[in-house]
Amino acid sequence: MKKAKSEFTSGRMRRILLSKQFCITVLVLMSLLALICLIKVILGFLPVKHFSCKGDTQYEVFEIATASGIKEGDKLYRIDKSEVEERILKKCPYVKTVKIESDFPNTVRFVIEEKEPGWYLEFGEEFYSLDYDMELLYKNMVDARAD
Repeated sequence: MKKAKSEFTSGRMRRILLSKQFCITVLVLMSLLALICLIKVILGFLPVKHFSCKGDTQYEVFEIATASGIKEGDKLYRIDKSEVEERILKKCPYVKTVKIESDFPNTVRFVIEEKEPGWYLEFGEEFYSLDYDMELLYKNMVDARAD
C-alpha cells in the first residue's frame, strides 16, 4: 500500500511541477509580447520634426524633404522608405542614390550621392546637362536676350 501511495504522490508532484513550469513559461511569453507591443506603440507616436542631409549635394535640405513627400508630423517609423527614395530620384535629377535613415527620436536623415554633370550642350535655344554616362540631368531654355 505504501508503494502505491508513493507512486501516486510522485506522479502528483510531477504534474504540479509541470504545471508551474507551464505557467511560468506562459507568463514570460506574455510579458515579452506586452513589451513588444509597448515599444511599437511608443515608436508609433514619434512625429518627424527635423530633416538632415549627409553627403555633398547641390540641393538644400528643404528641397530634398519637399521632394520626399515627408511632412513634419508624419510618424517616423511608418515611413515607406523605398517609396520615398523613388520620389526623390524622380524629382531630383542630380541625385544618383539616396538612402533614408531614421534618427531617434524625431529626425529623418537623407544620405545622398549625386551624379556629376560631365557634358553641357547647347542646341539652338535649349541647354542640356548630361552626366558622364550621357544620361540627361537637366534641360532648360536659354534666354536669347542674355547675349
